[in-house]
Amino acid sequence: MVVWDNEFSPGCTIDVPVHIINDTCEKWNGFIELSVMFEGEKVHRQNISCELAGLGKELYEEKMKLPSEKGKYELVAEITYNGESVKSIRDFKIK
Repeated sequence: MVVWDNEFSPGCTIDVPVHIINDTCEKWNGFIELSVMFEGEKVHRQNISCELAGLGKELYEEKMKLPSEKGKYELVAEITYNGESVKSIRDFKIK
């Protein structure tokens, strides 16, 4: 089990767990875009290349350096499937 904290130190590097599930019978490959958002603006972005069998599930872990400025942020994991955006959003603070 991977636990997501909601408070971090400025400028620290964290391991970001990204669970992805393919609920279709078709193989999918593409990118998971990880973004750090501050006040609606994307302040950091990185991609994870992934491939997932039909009806498969995977856990990807990506190292990410967080911003140095204190504040309330959002971490967004997003894929595009058939032209539609699928997102997971987590709130966190840098104290």
